Amino acid sequence: NRKNPKTDTLNFGLQVIPDLWPEINVVEVSDSLQSTLRYFNGELSDDYGFTNLWFVYTLLDNAGKEIGSEMRYALSLGSGTKQRFYHFFDLQRLGLKDGSGVSYYFEIADNDGVKGPKRARSQQFVFKSLTAIESKELVDKNSSDIEKQLKESIRDIKQLQREAEKLNRKLNIVTGK
Repeated sequence: NRKNPKTDTLNFGLQVIPDLWPEINVVEVSDSLQSTLRYFNGELSDDYGFTNLWFVYTLLDNAGKEIGSEMRYALSLGSGTKQRFYHFFDLQRLGLKDGSGVSYYFEIADNDGVKGPKRARSQQFVFKSLTAIESKELVDKNSSDIEKQLKESIRDIKQLQREAEKLNRKLNIVTGK
């Protein structure tokens, strides 16, 4: 101000905090009895929160090439900057044919309203169905493994019987029978 000879100095400091990319980590577990059942446990983190979480998959032919377009399913999210999620998927419902497969992953979007949501993907998972030949080989291997285990069990049972008879004879000698 020209009429006031005293000046007032004001210093401002401005710090820009960048909006970070969201992070996603997923662990997949397959069912021990039915290989087409998949269970997922995931962790999400972002500095300001999320807008969307998707499970995305694409069908694959016998050679591993994509068939058709990707399918995207929205999953529910809670609130907060760190979250856990759980998901179940039955690959059998896709009707995979001998040797065909599916690739799949999860995708998260943050809530950046200025530049638009930033997205991050989990690692990509791949499932390949068995061919008829592979299925037969697996059944044959499992059958031979079971047969081997049964033979070992029978051998162990016979050994136990011999030991029980031996103990019984010793017991009869001691008791005088």
